[in-house]
Amino acid sequence: MIPLKKVLLNWKPEFLYLLIRIKNNMKTFTCNFGKNLSCTIHVSNTPPVQGKTHIQKFEWSRKPTMKVIRPYIAWINSVNQQLANEWGMKIMHVFQVKPGWSSDSLETWAYEPNGKPTLLIV
Repeated sequence: MIPLKKVLLNWKPEFLYLLIRIKNNMKTFTCNFGKNLSCTIHVSNTPPVQGKTHIQKFEWSRKPTMKVIRPYIAWINSVNQQLANEWGMKIMHVFQVKPGWSSDSLETWAYEPNGKPTLLIV
């Protein structure tokens, strides 16, 4: 596994473009990963009810490859941490980091208000 800090240090400026819009009680976050690949997520403008997801919709400009998984996780971690800080609540996110459904194909991350994204070992 590549340490998150190393991924962020190796990013080229064109890999990260963050756009946040608020419309119709939804926040929209967009990240451009370069080479015409971007992802947009739509998130509730208000904290979700306990046990419900805050991310309402994902939109990729084209099918992503596994090469983008680390920058994607770093971006989602920054979004989730921002929301945990803003809402004053804990958030958890599970990522599929490898094809298949074995125990090593998933990563679980946790976010606490005013904390840092934490990779949980399960």
